[in-house]
Amino acid sequence: MKRRMNWIVAAVLTLLWLSPVAAKVRAELDRTVINEGETVMLTVHTDDRAAGQPDFSELADVFDIVSTGHSLVTQIINGRMSVDNSYTAELLPRSTGEQVIPPIKVGNEYTQTLKMTVRKADPKSTPKGDIFLETELKKPSVYVQEQNTLTVRLYFARKLLDGQLSEPNVDGLIVQKLGADKNYQSTRGGRVYQVIERRYALFAEKSGTVEIGPLVLTGRVAEPQRDPYSFFQNGRRLRVFSTPVTMEVKTIPPEFRGKPWLPAKKVTFSDSWSGLDELKVGEPVTRVVELTAVGLNETQLPDLKFPESQDVRVYAEPADTETWTDGESVIAKKRWKLALIPMRAGDVTIPQLSLDWFNTQTREKATAVLPGKKLSVAPSAAGNVAAPPPVPPLPGDKNQQPAATVNSLPPSPATGDQNPPAGASSSDGSSNRYWYWAALVFGIGWLITIVALISKGSRPVKKPRTPPQASGESIAQRKAELDRAINGGQASDIQKALIRWWNARWPGHKVTNTGQITAQLTSPQAQSLVIGLEKAIYAPDNTTTVDAPAWRKALKQGLFTPKKDQQDRDKNTLPPLYD
Repeated sequence: MKRRMNWIVAAVLTLLWLSPVAAKVRAELDRTVINEGETVMLTVHTDDRAAGQPDFSELADVFDIVSTGHSLVTQIINGRMSVDNSYTAELLPRSTGEQVIPPIKVGNEYTQTLKMTVRKADPKSTPKGDIFLETELKKPSVYVQEQNTLTVRLYFARKLLDGQLSEPNVDGLIVQKLGADKNYQSTRGGRVYQVIERRYALFAEKSGTVEIGPLVLTGRVAEPQRDPYSFFQNGRRLRVFSTPVTMEVKTIPPEFRGKPWLPAKKVTFSDSWSGLDELKVGEPVTRVVELTAVGLNETQLPDLKFPESQDVRVYAEPADTETWTDGESVIAKKRWKLALIPMRAGDVTIPQLSLDWFNTQTREKATAVLPGKKLSVAPSAAGNVAAPPPVPPLPGDKNQQPAATVNSLPPSPATGDQNPPAGASSSDGSSNRYWYWAALVFGIGWLITIVALISKGSRPVKKPRTPPQASGESIAQRKAELDRAINGGQASDIQKALIRWWNARWPGHKVTNTGQITAQLTSPQAQSLVIGLEKAIYAPDNTTTVDAPAWRKALKQGLFTPKKDQQDRDKNTLPPLYD
């Protein structure tokens, strides 16, 4: 029976392993806007290595299928295998206008719908020989630091053996290549050309007219073979020049002068948190804030200020930046890693962030906003330090009143606070008998008190209980560790040694982090030293250092004392004997 069950389990697992899993398929075009007579490359991707060739037959009514291709790439990264099974089709549209590529079947799945635009051919775009260059600016006019796109196309109807194309080089113009080159076919005057298209992002640094001089192609073109048995193909050297283009660069709009200038297609904020599940007073929580802009490079993104309050201290590490391209635009991202330390329990509000930017598509001002967040902070792991008991009034302190007790009652308005006038006698004649018995009771009480004092003097006096204190050896050992850490200058070592020394020196005020120490300190100088220590740990930079002499001086002066011990010390100070 047991063997039969094992066979059943194995069979079920095998069926699950062999059961078909929905493959991921997608389609993409290398260009979405083309001219009449040009081809476009359609690529269909799937992660199913066994998938057969897609059914391109439905495209035959709208496109001529010039050629097809196939590639299979398998990668193993960190033990995980990925498959990219790609099929390509070079398409030549049969008409102009908006064209739709319907979903294409790949196995049992379908791709998404794609759209593209086919523009009418420019009547002036006539053939210019066997090989020629064309340049095109996307916008004739832009603002300072706004992205413009320069497209360079190399047309050749003869075989190129090799070639090198120069790049735009203009003073005051930042040039960045957009993605990989694109290859396709184009028909000019009934002649078919192979085309290599390259795009550049341009950022002008100053206003005025900018002229982009001719680009130069240097290479060799194939010539007819004179010796059919030769292994070497003849080539003729050539140089081809493009036509110069100009663009107008406008100054920054007046409303953005003196402010961050961000001309972009899109600007967004995002953030992520870690450590919010167990957020406690004095313990850091990590927040990552990201600013992403489409149409800008990383050097154009501003530095953000993250304000702190009495409720939360904020330490920001130096920002990380990166720039990439999607083939159409430059995309930049700036990332800040923050350490936030709450200073009190309860609900704490993190304010929102906002940044004004200029939308290059609507040509209007816009604002990116990162909403605020409310955090629920629990008390620290060390707990709250209990308040000391009331201190009794000291002898000779005339200004200090005894504390009221539960048994103390207000004087009765009928009897206790009304004294009879001098010379008045009792109405019932029993005043003498009352004072006799009162004197007798008072005398007996004094005798009992004297006997109690004599018997107490013969017994050992019990010392009042005091809270447990760390041994002097332990405090001295922790102090020596703290001194060595300060001399070493490593912020993390000082933090650990400071917490250990504090807990040994003040066992009634134990802490688990430096934020709790800061909350208990009375000295602004000591608080500043601890805050600087936290900054060196959570927001390290080249300018943050530990001031060892200041630490040694503050410890020597006894500035690292908790509030309640300082208050008790002030209360227990005897008043001067003589004013």
